[in-house]
Amino acid sequence: MRVELFDPDSMNRPENTHTVTRTANAVSASLPLTSTRQCGPDGGSANRKNPCILRTGEVDGSGTPVGGFTLDQVNPYWFVRVDENRGAGAAPGNGQCGSPANYNPAFNTATFFQLYYFRQNAPDVTERMNLAAYTGQTGDGVRDNGDHNTDLRWVSPGADAGVPVDAGSSATFEVNLTQDTPNIVTDTTTGDRYLYLDVTSLSGASNNNFEIWAGPPIYTTTVPSEVNARNLYLLDNPGVHDSAGVKVYAVDYLPQDSKWTHPLEIPLVDLTAADAGAIFRISLYDSDAGSQPPVTFFVDTIPESDWSMTFAVNGVDDPDGVPDGARCKPGSCQTQWVDPAYKITLPVTVTGGRLMARYDGGFSDSYGWQIERAATAVPPRKANIEGPITGTVGVTDTFSAFVTPITVDWPLTYTWQIDGQAPIVRVSDKTMDSIDVVWTSGGDHTVALRVTNAGGEILSTETTVVAGTRFYYLPLIIKEVQ
Repeated sequence: MRVELFDPDSMNRPENTHTVTRTANAVSASLPLTSTRQCGPDGGSANRKNPCILRTGEVDGSGTPVGGFTLDQVNPYWFVRVDENRGAGAAPGNGQCGSPANYNPAFNTATFFQLYYFRQNAPDVTERMNLAAYTGQTGDGVRDNGDHNTDLRWVSPGADAGVPVDAGSSATFEVNLTQDTPNIVTDTTTGDRYLYLDVTSLSGASNNNFEIWAGPPIYTTTVPSEVNARNLYLLDNPGVHDSAGVKVYAVDYLPQDSKWTHPLEIPLVDLTAADAGAIFRISLYDSDAGSQPPVTFFVDTIPESDWSMTFAVNGVDDPDGVPDGARCKPGSCQTQWVDPAYKITLPVTVTGGRLMARYDGGFSDSYGWQIERAATAVPPRKANIEGPITGTVGVTDTFSAFVTPITVDWPLTYTWQIDGQAPIVRVSDKTMDSIDVVWTSGGDHTVALRVTNAGGEILSTETTVVAGTRFYYLPLIIKEVQ
């Protein structure tokens, strides 16, 4: 299996003027085969410290592809620079946010990639086994001289000429699963096997953008390594590059960097029939710098008209019951997580597919997702009853209950019990419920509320002193009749 890294270095090339070649589909829609484009006027920045991704003209300003094609059939961007040269203080940075006036490779980030697997030594004993390591270059002339052929390329360290693995590696990033991974841990039910890739920043202050692909090593002589040439080749030759069932997953945290100023559909979770009705909690980190609300979650095998959940609509409470304004909205979450996390309750009709997010990340905004499948429902912790502490026979009083935390899972069952009256039971997807009570007798009365869900229950009570029937005494007037 071949593991490829896209642009594992943090170096940016200086050239700003480039000849863009268009796809066959775009040419069939009457666009010229080539066009001269320039960083700045045609996309990105002319300053080498910033990304430059040129607009090819294959989509219009609203993100609509030419010629009636879909976005997957055209090439919207031509890559020139993808990393963000950042830093403050003395290079390679003092830990504060900042940016040099111009490109300074001393601020570039050296990124360490460690490929490994877990070996089964005994039924309950596993051992981590390192396979290969690679350190992305900075080109600063001190940490390295930038001579690896990795900028804007898909590479497999150790397997590709000019991209050596680090000293001490026992293998390359092109792994022979029958020879390099003896006794690899295997799922006894599915037969799945896993390789792991740890990514660590070693030094520097810049934003090093990279990508990961894995699949069979059968395309190295046909599919180009350089990103723009590869994009054209794959679009002009559909189906020629396939991962053959190999999937790349993020563990714990999914970092992303947006280079598209329109909503994108992002796959988050692979689903099975076992996920029908499941609850996921999804949080988004550091959504700012041009990102826009709302964010919509949907399943790609179910029509959105049948099920979807849209969050962060201005003036509207979120569909999981969190009031509008309680969470930060995309575009205003600088260095913070969306809190509480979005609560996604899948429909019971799920049989497979993927949980997707439609999200507009803006241009050059780095953000991240964190996703948790709830093993058990979050139970109600407290139910605050609000209502009068005194009442009168025959008079109607209203009692309301507010359940916390706001992340409690629903449906919630509210069972109200008032002394001497039949219980009132309601099932709701709200964290607030209320009842009207007509007192039928005087004295001390207990208003009890039990709130339950799949995770547990909570009981709250309140005492109301009810006065008896009121008697109004009128003066008796006796009139003498003559």
